[in-house]
Amino acid sequence: MFVRVKHGLWWAVSLALVAGGGLYIFHSHAVASALQSRALEEYKPAAVKPQERLNDISHLSLNRLGISLKVKEGKYDPASHSWTLDDSHAFFVKDSVTPLAYGHAIASVFAPLSDVREGDVLHVRSGEKLFTLHYKGSVFIRPDDMTLLSKDFPNTLMLMTCSGVYSEERRVLYFEQSELVG
Repeated sequence: MFVRVKHGLWWAVSLALVAGGGLYIFHSHAVASALQSRALEEYKPAAVKPQERLNDISHLSLNRLGISLKVKEGKYDPASHSWTLDDSHAFFVKDSVTPLAYGHAIASVFAPLSDVREGDVLHVRSGEKLFTLHYKGSVFIRPDDMTLLSKDFPNTLMLMTCSGVYSEERRVLYFEQSELVG
């Protein structure tokens, strides 16, 4: 009799822990989704005069984090819900309203961005010009949230990479132009 009670109690506690964990995950994702949908709306770039737009990026570097990448043209395919990707480049989306570069969250591409700090300096080569941008913040969005392609943030470059244990989110990092180096 004692063994049955002990066995039943073990199953009840296990079930309660699993259910509680599932409820926690569901609730945290629901709250995160609600916050994420507003996050892109809430980002406000500094009110400075418009600077030259980054129309085509060939290279980007963030020296403090050891990032130095060639950048290729890339795009999102809505039919397959996938981006052009490889393990050694960043990619630039030409048809995004605000310039957007993206890449894998792996050591050879954007994984070091997990250690980015406000004010970190990003250098971007666009054509023959070198732009300096500073990190201002980031938001997390759902992988299927393509509204970022239509957002207009002047003097801003967005970097996007996967985030989460199972890459269930996308982290969008904002870098604002501060000067044109030459």
